[in-house]
Amino acid sequence: MLTDGRFAEAEKAYRALPADSTLRRGADQGPALVAALGIYKARFHSGDWAGAEAVLREFIAGYDPTSAPFRSGLLSARRELAHVRLHRGEYEEAVGELREIAAECRQRWGEVSLHCIIAHSVLGEALSVAGYSDEAVTVQRQVVGRIGGVPGISSKQSDFARVLLASRLIKAGRVDEAEQELVGVVPTLEATATEAALTLRSVLAELTTKQGRHQDAARQWAELLPAYAERHVGVA
Repeated sequence: MLTDGRFAEAEKAYRALPADSTLRRGADQGPALVAALGIYKARFHSGDWAGAEAVLREFIAGYDPTSAPFRSGLLSARRELAHVRLHRGEYEEAVGELREIAAECRQRWGEVSLHCIIAHSVLGEALSVAGYSDEAVTVQRQVVGRIGGVPGISSKQSDFARVLLASRLIKAGRVDEAEQELVGVVPTLEATATEAALTLRSVLAELTTKQGRHQDAARQWAELLPAYAERHVGVA
């Protein structure tokens, strides 16, 4: 439901996940974590950033440190909270928090782990938004280089990591490198009706703009607007 823009339905489903509350403790902390992060994502992607932040802060305050997934769950919640702060314009604070989270993930689970891949990908986004363009490229290149070794990662997920690398390269002014990254992934992702496909199309439009092909870029952006409106606003 999150992937096709049905955010209210997604929040309702996540709320029903734990038997009584998203703040249940002990053995129920795992389902509680999934529910809280799911509600956060539903609110965040619907544009309710204040509501998303409130869910995370409430969950962090009530998180049971004796539960089995304590560290990974707390780090996930902290990472998402930093993401909210990033979108609110608190760049340095968000980057600082994400650097700490990435460092702990490396120490606990190693560089070739899903925890570390997610932490570094979000850190790369934060660095790019905050103006650390070259470092953002370096971090995302590390993600691309390691993601294939993580158990359970699909080829499409690896391709999407390259799309994000292309986006970081464009923001760093390295347009030719960005184009090379996109050449191999366009056929795989472009035809899928997913958020990844929308991201790919927006990166392609951004690339076209940077190449000075303004008429083509205008067409690409115009074609994207209805898709974004349908997914994120719920209108056709």
